[in-house]
Amino acid sequence: MRKHPATTLLDIILPLCFMTLSIPKIEFEDPAIVYDRARQEMDAMDQSELFTAAGSRYQKMRERWCTGVFGIGYGRHIRPCRVAVNDTRSREDADFFLEVGDQRFPFQSAECQDPGRRRGDEYRRFATGAPTSMRYEPEKGRTEGPSWIATTIANKIARNYSRVSDLRLLVYANFNAHQLELNDIRIRTRPHEGRFASVWIITNMHLCAVESDAALGGLPERKAVFDLRA
Repeated sequence: MRKHPATTLLDIILPLCFMTLSIPKIEFEDPAIVYDRARQEMDAMDQSELFTAAGSRYQKMRERWCTGVFGIGYGRHIRPCRVAVNDTRSREDADFFLEVGDQRFPFQSAECQDPGRRRGDEYRRFATGAPTSMRYEPEKGRTEGPSWIATTIANKIARNYSRVSDLRLLVYANFNAHQLELNDIRIRTRPHEGRFASVWIITNMHLCAVESDAALGGLPERKAVFDLRA
């Protein structure tokens, strides 16, 4: 019978080393770089494809865009920071990380839309040339938007993340609203208070904190993410 050479400790360690080297690392960058990259990806796609794309592809672009917008606003109004979209298997409950000084904070993100809006259908009809219109109802967003945001937060809580108290939540309010009132949002979301370490809201132009935490600070009023004078 042919004898096989005995397995050595080196035979076990070397493959593990190569596996470790191949694991993607979380790379922190200036938020403006992350934002610009996301915009370039979106601009390179046909608009109908962008809004009807498979969920995972659009979701990653949305996460990069939201991460960049949040980081720009946070850095402008609170403290300098860097951000990283989580493309690794580290902390799979986190969509992105915020780095402030030597501390890193995991975030979940969620998009909140008008529940009656079917964005994909709108853009499919637009792409085929079919007559269509996109409703502009800012008053509906102002009065009902806080409830939509509260539902989005509740849906995230229902997913039972194991370390939810260590997570921050960023909600992208992607709907038309005339003067969305932060106090109304706080009233509607009060039943969910304390479930996440803090809760932040971004729109296409603004950032605010519905619920703050001591480590990150807060933003009790709505602030412009971008310097519109530039």
